Amino acid sequence: LAGALRADFGVEDLVTEKIAKVLEADEGYDSSTDLSAFLGHNGSRNLVIAAVVTLLLGLQVLAVVFASRNLQNISPMRFLRRGRHSKREQASEVDESERIRQQRLANEVDNIAESGVRVAVQGTSKIVRSKEEWDQLAWEFPRRFQVANPSLKYDSEVDGVSTSTFCARLKGCVTSLIFIEDVDHQRFGAFCTGDWNQASEKNTAGTGECFVFSLAPKIISYKWSRKNRSYQIRGKDYIAVGSGSTGHAIYLDDEFRIGKSYPCETFDSPSLSSSERFDASALKHGEFDNFLEVQGF
Repeated sequence: LAGALRADFGVEDLVTEKIAKVLEADEGYDSSTDLSAFLGHNGSRNLVIAAVVTLLLGLQVLAVVFASRNLQNISPMRFLRRGRHSKREQASEVDESERIRQQRLANEVDNIAESGVRVAVQGTSKIVRSKEEWDQLAWEFPRRFQVANPSLKYDSEVDGVSTSTFCARLKGCVTSLIFIEDVDHQRFGAFCTGDWNQASEKNTAGTGECFVFSLAPKIISYKWSRKNRSYQIRGKDYIAVGSGSTGHAIYLDDEFRIGKSYPCETFDSPSLSSSERFDASALKHGEFDNFLEVQGF
C-alpha cells in the first residue's frame, strides 16, 4: 500500500513511520531497530497493532484521495445520508398529502353547512316538529354527520314495543338517534354511536361522541363528561343511555312503556323528562345509513 501511494500519489512511507511511532513505546523496540526484525521477535501482538494502524492510516489516505479527486459523490456515507433524507422526505410528502386531503374534506363540509344544506330527513317524524328543529339539533352532531340523511328505522307505534324488536330493526346500525316523547309531551333523546346489538351491562357500546339532548322547551345538548364510559347499555329487560351513581340519563323497560330519566354522571345531564319516571307514548329511532358521501368516510 505504501509503495502504491508513493508511486501513484507521491505519498511518503507514512505507514512505516506510523508503525514505528506506535511501537517506540514498547521496551523491545527503538528507532534504530529493523522493523521487520522487531515484528518477527515480538510475534502476533505487534502484527495486530501494525495491521490496525495500517488500516486506519489507509482509510485516512483514501479520504484524502477522494477529496483531491472530487469523488465525494460516491462516498458510502453520502449514500447513507441520502437514503435517510429520502425516507424523511417521503414521510413528509405523505403527511402533507393527508393534511391536504383532510382539509379539503373539512372545507367541503363547511361549504355545505354555510350554504344552508343540513340534515335531510327521509320521511316524517312525529316528534321533531320542523326543519328548524332538525337544523338546530344537527349543529350538535359531530361534523361528519351534519350533512346526513337519517332514515326512520324503528317506530314503536308501527313496529311494536320490545327491546328484541328494537334491536332486530337496528341490526347492523352503528350511528343512531333516539327520540322520545312522554305523555306530558316532553321531547328528548340521545345521539348514539354504538351498535345496540353489541351492547351489554358489562360491555357498553358507543363512544365519547354520544350525547343526550332535550328538544322542548328548547334544544339543549349534554355531551360526554368523561366521568365514565357508560354510553349505551342493554340489559336482559331494558336498554339505557348513560349511567352513574344517580341513575341513567334515559332508561326504557322491555316493553317501552315505563321510562326513567335521572341526573346522569356520563353527560352531567339533568332529568330530561317531565318527571324522573315517565310513560313513553312514542319512541322513534333514526339511523344515519345514507348520509351525504364525503370521500374517506
